[in-house]
Amino acid sequence: MTSFNVSPEDASVESVFDALDLLLVKNDASQYFVPNFGVNQIGSIATGEGYQVFLDGPGSQSFLTEGMPSDMSTVISLDAFTFNMLGYLPQECWATDVVFAGHEDDILVVKDDGSNYYVPAFGVATLSEMCPGEGYSVFINGSNDISFTYDSGALASTTGGVEDSRKLRSQRDDVALTGESHLIILEELLGEVQEGDILRAYANGKLVGSINIISEHLTGHYEITLPAIGSLDLSEYNGPDLDHGYDLADAIDIRLYSKAKGMELAVEKELDNAYALTYGTGPKMSVVTAEVKDAPAIPTAFALAQNHPNPFNPSTTISYNVEQSGYVNLKIYDVMGRLVRTLVDNKYVSAGHQVGYSVVWNGLDNHGQKASAGLYIYRLQSGAMTMTNKMILLK
Repeated sequence: MTSFNVSPEDASVESVFDALDLLLVKNDASQYFVPNFGVNQIGSIATGEGYQVFLDGPGSQSFLTEGMPSDMSTVISLDAFTFNMLGYLPQECWATDVVFAGHEDDILVVKDDGSNYYVPAFGVATLSEMCPGEGYSVFINGSNDISFTYDSGALASTTGGVEDSRKLRSQRDDVALTGESHLIILEELLGEVQEGDILRAYANGKLVGSINIISEHLTGHYEITLPAIGSLDLSEYNGPDLDHGYDLADAIDIRLYSKAKGMELAVEKELDNAYALTYGTGPKMSVVTAEVKDAPAIPTAFALAQNHPNPFNPSTTISYNVEQSGYVNLKIYDVMGRLVRTLVDNKYVSAGHQVGYSVVWNGLDNHGQKASAGLYIYRLQSGAMTMTNKMILLK
């Protein structure tokens, strides 16, 4: 997203973006400039407007626009029930709360293309400052349009390092940015959560966002905000299909990776309204009260797989899994029922590991002697659950 704080002599969209290897430019009225297809619905750039710019190819590019400074008194209309693309007019960076001073009750959410947010009603300010050249998406609070102007007497940004430190320690880069995102605000996170855990957002089993849990999250000194990244399909314009994020109206699925337990735990959530149940709908923001359960996010079943390879010589791998966390024994017997080898001896394992567990038998018995060729039975036991299978050791 980009915008302009100058009025160029030639404001045509072709001239302004001429230096870029461009796929398309879009404004918030769903008007497009697609040079390779000869489409130009935008015409000229407008003071106070922001634009989504998609480059043709990988990497970043830069361009320069010169002109007289924009008129700071320009009245910008922000419409209800839509994301407004707001252009930034000042000549220097300002703190976001300074930009919207006096409009705190009018603004629901402001965001940039890096999934940084300003949500005054919930004290969220990961978007701590706004700067020249950048464009911003604004969703207003309520059903009435508002008229917005930049305060020419506002102060430049003086954001400190405390907020930046918290942001850096909590953010992760597990999902590539697309410019589309949905913010999940957790007003409360109770239950089995500790510093160092990872809160994750999924869509149809696909990871779409994650943050580190830091101490300030647990003490309430820093809001828990989880941005989820959306997919973006530009194939209609011979562009890429960035399908590593959520699709519109996918159900929101939150899980917590517990560092202590080494597994993902289930998160039971309550959301503020119906549109908050799915990604990308309404203002693309969900407010959640959640509790982390002492249970796996995705239940696993008690299972004992066929060893591999089978028949085998000299070693084979046996995989297994459990439905409930507990102590496990895995033993090998001959056809007469005599114990040959104990592979897992009363070991505590956790449920919820989708890949399960595995152990290798090297063909030796409990005395370190090579077992005879033949048929063997291996038995898994955990609590009241037992399961057996057969395998063959070759000469």
